[in-house]
Amino acid sequence: MGHFSEKVAIITGASGGIGHATAVLFAREGAKLTITGRNAQNLARTKADCIRVGAKDRDVFELLGDITLESVQDDIINETVKKFGKIDILANIHGGGELERDEDGNLRLCVYDTVMNTNFKSKYMLCLKAIPFLKETHGDIVNVSSISSRIAVRISLFFIFIYCSSYPIANIFTFKYYLITD
Repeated sequence: MGHFSEKVAIITGASGGIGHATAVLFAREGAKLTITGRNAQNLARTKADCIRVGAKDRDVFELLGDITLESVQDDIINETVKKFGKIDILANIHGGGELERDEDGNLRLCVYDTVMNTNFKSKYMLCLKAIPFLKETHGDIVNVSSISSRIAVRISLFFIFIYCSSYPIANIFTFKYYLITD
């Protein structure tokens, strides 16, 4: 019996990096998982790795989609509850940002919306949607951010402002939520 036996965890950003590693660790510890990501091939690899460390195929549910879309957020929560009957852990690990430039090489303003929607708004919305279910199980939320929330990365001044400011907002929200519910 693992540490997370009989627990149900949602792992966002599971198609790569920290999300992939977290999903595999939770699977090794016996959790039933909903894993989400944007890359079907990488998400399938994550599921295969979860099964390799001991999860049953039926206990790893893949959900492919753009986390910034409210319909995908609803699917993540609703399909998890439909399949497993509860939610014990929401691990918002997704994040990132892509540089999109115009024909003159300048970053487009739409980068702001994309980065903020990915790194903050989608995490916030998933928390709000999961909280009623997490209250039932006395569950937990883990919001992963970036070191760039404390130390600026050198890419471009505009991108530094957008990317590096998106994560402290998520950090503050997580801390405030903890104070309210603890």
